[in-house]
Order: sequence, then structure tokens, then C-alpha cells
Amino acid sequence: MFGYLAGFGLCLDEVVTVADSTNTPRCYGGVTALHLTAMAGKLNMVTSLCKNGANINAQTELGDTPAFESSFEGHLSVLKYLTEYGADLTVANNRKTTCLMIASYADNAEVIKYLMKQGIDVTSCDIEGRNAMFYTVAGGRLDTLIYLFDNGCSVSTSYYMKSNTSLPVPRNADLHHIYLLVWWPPLKVCKRV
Repeated sequence: MFGYLAGFGLCLDEVVTVADSTNTPRCYGGVTALHLTAMAGKLNMVTSLCKNGANINAQTELGDTPAFESSFEGHLSVLKYLTEYGADLTVANNRKTTCLMIASYADNAEVIKYLMKQGIDVTSCDIEGRNAMFYTVAGGRLDTLIYLFDNGCSVSTSYYMKSNTSLPVPRNADLHHIYLLVWWPPLKVCKRV
């Protein structure tokens, strides 16, 4: 992600017109102008690119979409526009990280609520068996953790139960997060990773 931002200035210098920059990756890792404007929260530019044929579900080499970028950065108005224009909010990146997971990590509460109202599956897990609740703990956000818990998201234990390992608790998890995770009945032991 930071590589995208490093190339942001270069990309803007290369963009001559909306028509020739709509779907051509000009930056690091297949990032298009729509990815950059969604990440930056530039709704007017996102609107212009979409109306000029930008691929609304374009994926970078990492599999990130413009909706994923706006979810991470907390640009709800951009995310809503992309959704109305046809963005698929269920697309996960190459590591199976979803918009909901990345918004949970970044503690973008309004984005999380919007995604959940759109019916995004709160139980889906990434390739390592981690769901939105794990990402919330990794981000260190108690309010978001409680919101997800109250709305059907539970600790993703299936991976850990099958592999007979304990649930990893992210290094930056606060003590109250660890208590909540330890309290969850199916869990026996938590360890730091």
C-alpha cells in the first residue's frame, strides 16, 4: 500500500486525460487511477473516472479493488458511490482479505456499518483463518470489536480448532481485548504472535 502512495505523484504527472488513464495501470503493482482516487477520497475524480469507463472492480497485483482502498481509508462517500455504480463488495484480495476486514483493522466504524448493511459476510476468513474480529483486535479498537460481536461476528475459531493451536492475539492488542477473547467460551488459551 505504501508503495502506491510513493508513486502517487509520479502517476499524477503521467495522467494526461481521463480517457487515456481510465484503465491503464500507471503505478506500482497494477494500481489504476481509480484505485488512487478512491484511496485519496476524491469523489469528483472517482465519479469522472467511472463515467468514462473505469473498471470498477479492477484488481491490483495484490488483488485490492478501489472499494477495498476506500474501505481501508474510511472514505464512505466514495465507497457508497462505487457500490451504486456496481462495485462488488464481496471481492477479496489475494490473501482473501475483504473490505470488511480491512475497514475493521483501520477502525472505520461508518464503513463497517455500511458494509454490514450491504450484507457482507462477517464470518468469512482470510487465508490464515482470521475474520473481521481478528483484524479489529489487531487494530486495537474495543468499540468496533463490541459492535462486530453484537452483530454476529465471532472469534474465528474453526481454523484454530482444526489445527489444534491456540488463537493468536496480535502484538498490539490491549489487555481488555485479550480478556474479551479469553472470555469467549470455545477458547481455552491465547498466545501472542
